[in-house]
Amino acid sequence: MSDLLRHARLTPTSFARRHDLPEGSVSRYLNGERGWPWSYIDFALADVETAAGAPLTQQMREVTTSLFDAATAEGPGQRKILGLLRAVQETTAKLSQTHYELQGLRTESERLRLLRQPPPAALHQRIAAAQQSAGQLAAERHRLQREAAGIEQNLPGDLKILTDPDLKLHGREFLPPWWQQPSAPPAAVPPMPVVAPRPAVPVHPPTNHGSRRGLAIGIAMGLMLGLLCGAGVWIAVLLQKDDAAISGAQSPSGPSPALSNGPSTPSPSSPTGNGTASPPASGSSTWKVSYSDTEITMPQTNGMCTSSVMDFEPPRGGAVNLDDFQALMAAHDLVIQNECPTNNSVTALLAQVDRWGTASEQKPSPEGCLDQANRQALGAGVPLSQVRVGSAYCLVTGAGSLVWFKVTAKPGADHGGLTVVATLWTE
Repeated sequence: MSDLLRHARLTPTSFARRHDLPEGSVSRYLNGERGWPWSYIDFALADVETAAGAPLTQQMREVTTSLFDAATAEGPGQRKILGLLRAVQETTAKLSQTHYELQGLRTESERLRLLRQPPPAALHQRIAAAQQSAGQLAAERHRLQREAAGIEQNLPGDLKILTDPDLKLHGREFLPPWWQQPSAPPAAVPPMPVVAPRPAVPVHPPTNHGSRRGLAIGIAMGLMLGLLCGAGVWIAVLLQKDDAAISGAQSPSGPSPALSNGPSTPSPSSPTGNGTASPPASGSSTWKVSYSDTEITMPQTNGMCTSSVMDFEPPRGGAVNLDDFQALMAAHDLVIQNECPTNNSVTALLAQVDRWGTASEQKPSPEGCLDQANRQALGAGVPLSQVRVGSAYCLVTGAGSLVWFKVTAKPGADHGGLTVVATLWTE
């Protein structure tokens, strides 16, 4: 494991922080007080792959699995799990290579688009075939992981080899950058100022001297625009000074006649008359209600490693189809993740948002909700058993919207679902 961290260019502290793992737990494993669980080694392999900038070979993964095998206690349960881990690593190597090739094909397609050249039909076919292969490999990898998790569930605590028995939750799976990443909603940006459209510059095909000529024209235009902007600023400053001088010459010193007649009247922005601005009125909030007290439900799902999801923009909830690769990779505001030894040892409520925290059971103002999300912040997830009916939360979505929601029910035979009423504000 020390060699993996060295190749990943990570310290034990940075490794623990990247994957939301307790630093003390990582230190105990490094000191040899415990045997490393496979989930930590799997994280480290992804880190090494990311640092290398290319997929790891199947041979590298096989060597790592063999070393883990040699350090693992013997037993029929462990034998079956280790056999499945070898199949998982073989599938992971193929999946990573497929994603790497798919990224190259998409880059080539984008390059041709920028050159205004139509991509050949063969390129589209290769991209479609790679996407289909990635989906099939991802589904097979997930199936093997679930089978291994099911076997480990029946083993005593001291014989478990996939996860840390003391760790209830840890961070989401870290993926190499060329894998298809979960799609996050775009961040909110302020509106751009309205400016007059510039005339389009014609695009000419490249010639032998096109680059030099274009560079010279670009430099000349840049200099002209810089001079014009500088002259405009200088003229504006001079005009402002002239206006100030003229108004000073026409207005006598001291208070104006309009203010010197009768009793002194405080200005609207200074109710005490001492020049101190008053706080904005309570109705001046910039938050606007998009919807209020809307009911959304995440159903209970049965089986290890299954999940259900909830989104607030638009409000919706549902179960995730394990055979749908795109659905497995998509990002959602809230996720109920059932027990899955390769990720979490208890059913958990995970938040894939900018930030969230506990809130008052009575709906607060949007400003109060934002304050509670900041001051009473929660981590990436909490055990679902700790989410009780009647509890409330505030969160900021990836798009910058603000949500208050209150749990009204936990449907399902095992109370493994979640029904909430939600209010969403946008700026």
